[in-house]
Amino acid sequence: MRSAFTMIELVFVIVVLGILASIAVPRLVATKDDASAVTSATLLKDTIVQLTAYYTINGKLPAGELKSQSNLENLAPTYKKSLDKNEAWTSCLNITLASDTISVDDASNSSEPLCKTLVKIPAVKEWIDNDITLSSSGIFN
Repeated sequence: MRSAFTMIELVFVIVVLGILASIAVPRLVATKDDASAVTSATLLKDTIVQLTAYYTINGKLPAGELKSQSNLENLAPTYKKSLDKNEAWTSCLNITLASDTISVDDASNSSEPLCKTLVKIPAVKEWIDNDITLSSSGIFN
């Protein structure tokens, strides 16, 4: 008699593999979203640092929404590159400038998984909840 797997054993193995896949695949997708959100938060931080440098050199920021600034290359090169590449994080957040304040607001793009994850990152949440005032004693108040 030849030794082989029975049909029941094969079905059992397929069911177990299906259960494992149903657990693993959503976690892998979530990991990708988390990595993209952290990258986006880093790009946002770089944009804020560049705006801070512009403020330090010029004494004030131009008023209005960052996307509509004519000298975006001088203000925030990182943001301009991301905007030119149509990166998703630029549609998740609205950045508005006043003479000494940077306001980061949630653009309420709730259909985008990246946006949901990005606004939950503690630093980004802090920037959304509190404007960044550059003229006080500390830069990131």
